[in-house]
Amino acid sequence: MALDPTAARALSLMTQFQSTLQGRVHHMNNGVFKACDEAKSVQVTLNGYQWLTGIRIENGLLKTLGAQGVAERVNEALHNAQRAVSVFDEHSDRTLFDTLATISAAIGQPPEEPASPPEAATGPQQRP
Repeated sequence: MALDPTAARALSLMTQFQSTLQGRVHHMNNGVFKACDEAKSVQVTLNGYQWLTGIRIENGLLKTLGAQGVAERVNEALHNAQRAVSVFDEHSDRTLFDTLATISAAIGQPPEEPASPPEAATGPQQRP
């Protein structure tokens, strides 16, 4: 049983959208965004939800800078990591938006007509 061309196209478009959305969710769940402060003495790791999943502070930094100095470096590294997540989010949002725009435009178009059979299949041809 053949699928209606309009339904087949709609299924194809929805599959494309689902794939794009799954890619985004996968990266949100499994993405790793690392960043350092300018001095590279503090490194933080965020996931796609901007949750802190790791932090590395250079040995002896607390003794050298004190709590306030280390806090400033941690905040700088966090800010840099959040910026990286935001850049990813903007790109991902654009991709999702473009996919939805393509699907919306395609839904408004009539389905393509199936190709006509080759001339040889239509019967004998006359020569002039």
